[in-house]
Amino acid sequence: FDKIGDRLSDLGTKLSAAITLPIIGIGVATTKMAQDFELGLRRVGSLIGGLSDSELKQFHNQVLELSKTIGVDAVKSTKALYEAISSGVPKGNAIEFLEVASKAAIGGLTETKVAVDGLTTIINAYGFSTAKAKEISDAMFEAVNIGKFQFADLAASLSIAIPVASTLGISFKEIFAAAAT
Repeated sequence: FDKIGDRLSDLGTKLSAAITLPIIGIGVATTKMAQDFELGLRRVGSLIGGLSDSELKQFHNQVLELSKTIGVDAVKSTKALYEAISSGVPKGNAIEFLEVASKAAIGGLTETKVAVDGLTTIINAYGFSTAKAKEISDAMFEAVNIGKFQFADLAASLSIAIPVASTLGISFKEIFAAAAT
């Protein structure tokens, strides 16, 4: 009985360590993610300026709901939201824009921040409203499907070609068609 008791005690100690340490690690990681998420939202709030606590709470809930609904990282979403708003996306349209950019990123196998950059480059160069983001995203996917490049490659090259194209009166769809060809 003493030998069995010692073995069970040893087993209990090993199981306790094997279970407790990962649980502690998960707790630490969860706390860090929550802090990063809140920090990201505070940055968005500071960027907008004059954001009330209820508006900040609304952004909080909307970003979490978006993350849960389409399966994107909430912390990365706050960073992409910051980039979108700093690129001129109005706060009233920011979550809808973030949803389009997040879906574009998922489909394009890239980060939401990359999709935000590509979409806002076109929106700003042509003076479009953010309501055109889905149309732009769809056109980018069509170019990627036809061409021999990735979504991230196309998004990265837009900052060079699109400002010149918009000045010359060349549509973004023509640029995509030329790139795909």
